[in-house]
Amino acid sequence: MRVLPALNVGLNSYYFQQIQDNTANGVTNPKSETNNFSLGPGVIYQPDVSNTFFVNAYLPVIERSTTQGFHLVFRRTHVF
Repeated sequence: MRVLPALNVGLNSYYFQQIQDNTANGVTNPKSETNNFSLGPGVIYQPDVSNTFFVNAYLPVIERSTTQGFHLVFRRTHVF
């Protein structure tokens, strides 16, 4: 949703599912697959056509065999 001409806010999601068990030294660790689903708010700020700033906050919905808790992601892209 556009709040200002250069500012958008919305809902973000992240989903990751590992499809194969972990292996260490040739030994498979059964039931070690990672599963992660998170939701949260996000902001995109684009002050000009060359620069874009992203801020995403992710709150866990499903977390299995992965780092747990709140995640905050800052990202900047610049077009040359």
